[in-house]
Amino acid sequence: MPKLLSLLLIVVGVVIALVATTFSSRFLVNFGDETGLPTVHFVFDPNVIVGASNKHLIWFLQVSDLHFSIYHDKAGLRPFDLTRFCEENINAIKPPVVLVTGDLVDAKDSLNVGSDQYLDEWKTYWNVLNSTGVLGKTRWLDIRGNHDAFNVDSLSASGNYFGQYSAQGREGNMHSYHYVHRVDEDRFSFIAADTTLVPGLRRPFNFFGYVTEDGVETLKTFADESKSSNGTVWFGHYPTSIIVSSPGIRSVMSSGLAYMCGHLHTLGGMLDRMYTFHKSGNLELELADWKDNRRYFTHTHWYNDVCLRSTD
Repeated sequence: MPKLLSLLLIVVGVVIALVATTFSSRFLVNFGDETGLPTVHFVFDPNVIVGASNKHLIWFLQVSDLHFSIYHDKAGLRPFDLTRFCEENINAIKPPVVLVTGDLVDAKDSLNVGSDQYLDEWKTYWNVLNSTGVLGKTRWLDIRGNHDAFNVDSLSASGNYFGQYSAQGREGNMHSYHYVHRVDEDRFSFIAADTTLVPGLRRPFNFFGYVTEDGVETLKTFADESKSSNGTVWFGHYPTSIIVSSPGIRSVMSSGLAYMCGHLHTLGGMLDRMYTFHKSGNLELELADWKDNRRYFTHTHWYNDVCLRSTD
């Protein structure tokens, strides 16, 4: 019965996402890339020409849905491969920022039915960050997903291990937060939208995101703060189509460049690439998981919202 309910929730979420898909004339889009992902060129200023300099340029990576597990990855391949990613890929690409969009741990019991927060899973995640020294190489912006909130009564609960065993939790960013990356005179905003449930329900009743009125006001404040930046990227765990909020969260993030998320994986291989455009023109990209597919995105953002290049 729980598996049937979970499947039903997933199907409902996908239907909502497909109905909500819309396009905007704010972009010129090329779908001919061999990766199957869009190359998106913004057309705000046709007089701006991209030159050979990397001035006003920022590139960043995204990983999502790590699902470190003590029961369903006993060989430890997920943290082993993330260790290599932090030591090899990060060293080669040298991104100033890495977005980690939730589900850092699996939090599922041995029968794959119930849920709980297992300290060893969180320790494994922190050990990867600590042992690789990745926090000294890049700004690691992690955020909670629904699995990270399973069975967590409150943000201050003893079982909320995000606060002690994540990069941003240790800095006091337990929920939504706004990080500004500065390069010379440029400012690039990254706004983390934590829409996990508080209190966190146990599995399988924790699939949709929700933003309280206070949460919406916090995000509006971040949006206002980001107006002085060259560009703003939003990120979170849930696709916006399965986030309940009033007003709709898409309107709150409408002044941004794009929204990066995870959560749906590949829907059992049925939807390998998921992206959409909001009515405001924002691009939304849902990244497939690290758990089974070892996916990551490389994004490039260039001066005044002119160009975004996404590959995996």
